[in-house]
Amino acid sequence: MALFLRPEARHWVAAIKVNGKLCRFPLTYLKDGAEQNIPIEGRRPSSLKRLEEGDRVFMNSYHQALAAHDRLAQELKTKQTEVALAEKVLKAKTGKSSKATKINDLPGIWRRMPRKRKPGDQYLHHGCSVLSRFVEFMEETDPDLVDVFEITERHLRGFLHREDERGISGRSWNGTLTHLRSVFSRVAPASPAYLDYLRSVPLRDENTVHRKPFSEEELKAILKAVEKDDLLRGPVITAICTGMRKGDCCTLQWKSVDLQSGFITVRTSKTRETCQIPILPLLLKELEGIIKEKPDLFPEAASLYSDPKTRHLLDTRFSAMMRQAGFDSGAGGEKKKLIRDRPGLKTADRGTIISIAAEAVEQAGYQLRKKRVMLEVLSLYLSGKTLPEVSKALGVAKATVSLHLNALEEITGYEVLRRPKRAGKRLGGIVEDNGGQRLKRGSIRGWHSFRTTFVTRALTAGMAEELVRRVTGHTTVDVVRTHYLQPDREDFRREFERVAPRMTLEGGKVADGTNRDEKIMDILQSMNAKTWRRDRDTLVEFLQEKGHE
Repeated sequence: MALFLRPEARHWVAAIKVNGKLCRFPLTYLKDGAEQNIPIEGRRPSSLKRLEEGDRVFMNSYHQALAAHDRLAQELKTKQTEVALAEKVLKAKTGKSSKATKINDLPGIWRRMPRKRKPGDQYLHHGCSVLSRFVEFMEETDPDLVDVFEITERHLRGFLHREDERGISGRSWNGTLTHLRSVFSRVAPASPAYLDYLRSVPLRDENTVHRKPFSEEELKAILKAVEKDDLLRGPVITAICTGMRKGDCCTLQWKSVDLQSGFITVRTSKTRETCQIPILPLLLKELEGIIKEKPDLFPEAASLYSDPKTRHLLDTRFSAMMRQAGFDSGAGGEKKKLIRDRPGLKTADRGTIISIAAEAVEQAGYQLRKKRVMLEVLSLYLSGKTLPEVSKALGVAKATVSLHLNALEEITGYEVLRRPKRAGKRLGGIVEDNGGQRLKRGSIRGWHSFRTTFVTRALTAGMAEELVRRVTGHTTVDVVRTHYLQPDREDFRREFERVAPRMTLEGGKVADGTNRDEKIMDILQSMNAKTWRRDRDTLVEFLQEKGHE
């Protein structure tokens, strides 16, 4: 144990052995309630062995550093005693002693930890990213530290503070803390960093962003926008009519569908619960038009979703469809892909365009290979594939695909490229307004909004919560009620009007001031096949109350 002085150093450092290894610690003192590094002041001696060469100012800073050194040494000694005691307790309980673990090994150890269920790729990626950032932080702050037991509360505080400065949400911060706790409780449960700090840090409040359900108008706009998209139409209609998750919709197989009984029986990929879902007329019409050629109902969507490298293409295509339906992406800094407009282009069906293009390519005098590639590009693109998909299928660059499509428009005079067509009426936004602390704005309308819409409509229509849970595959009713029941103001207004007569003392009038008989007439005139059950209950309540007056 000794003070350490370098010629170029500006602050005092202590060199102390910990677990048989010489470690260097910056020496600090308290000033205004905060720790400050002790500066090296005055005229320095050539060596700490020749203190007489230093002036009085230097000696004052030297004695201050020496006192801090002694306090630190005593603190480390106490900590080592506590660790040794914790080691003995751990060995007495389990018969095992903790092994020395390198800091660089934390991401790999966390990934290989045994779990009750097989974790998803996204969860593993997030946890390894958090621990990799922690390893990088330790290499920056204390590169000499190697063993996990050498990590102190100061290191963990510093890392969590840096994560906070990144602007992450409360949920992401809690996830970071949880990953650190899990790996430390496994590899270093007796370390001071875990015992004194990590296991007692409280979680933060989470400002959860819930998906908003779609309205009738929005669902109609989505169905209109997806009508001609052979890739998305089936999965989207399935999501609307069943409330299943994106992956379950895209990978749905014929063996799970019984058209005769009108039921879908499927085991969810997330909770592994078996769901029984009645087939609604809209979905039945879509399924009856599909030819049974493969086990999957939607083979192209299933292929994209099953490959992690192409799964994002579903979201990209879905976002484009949402913008076409009239939703606002609200991305201020996102790249907008501009497609050159060519006024006067004719429109025709796929077969006509391919036939005209074959003649135009032949007359243009292109080389044989170029003719073949151009026609293959056109055929795949007109079948609904995107530029990246065509590029991958033919093994050519995306830029080449784009050049061929533009050239075909010029020589044929027909519209080939899919230009984004905005809906006349603007609908809601896809992402939340930028409120609160988070790196990315939360998505409030997306694939999962179909699930929220299904649950909200089912519950507000009077379906029992237990039946909704059996359809959606949730393990508890509380999850359904807390995260998926998101009625809008119109739903609240209708329900409030329904119970309003029981909440007021106005015998012949309801909450909006109209006569009760007039209200009954309005309900009878607006009743339809979807609302008859709820309207019947409302009328019964009105008539019962009138009979008691």
